[in-house]
Amino acid sequence: MQAEDHASLMELWRASEGVILRESDTPDAMARFLARNLDTSWVALHDNAMVGSIMAGQDGWRGYLYHVAVHPDWRRQGIGTQLVEKAVAAIQSRGIPRIHCLVKHDNADAQAFWLKHGFTRRDDVVDFAL
Repeated sequence: MQAEDHASLMELWRASEGVILRESDTPDAMARFLARNLDTSWVALHDNAMVGSIMAGQDGWRGYLYHVAVHPDWRRQGIGTQLVEKAVAAIQSRGIPRIHCLVKHDNADAQAFWLKHGFTRRDDVVDFAL
């Protein structure tokens, strides 16, 4: 993934149910994120069209997966699994064992996806944000 992918990523994310976009999802913010997290975020292409993406990063202590998306026409073909495996491996190669992702309460498909891939649902914490 490169900062120049921003427009294509926004198009993919808008087409992907469950991806929450914010006013902070700007080209500049993406460039800053990618500069801090080299080689942890990926896109999947088919005939030069973006069909999947994962933004992943780490803060030196924990890893985080953001904006994991596969275009609806390309789901259930292993693309999401490959993206997650690649991002998880990149984060773990830096010695970071714990990786988090946030999922909407009503997104049952995403919750099933993460459980299938070894993630556990945490009910012991509440997420707060500014």
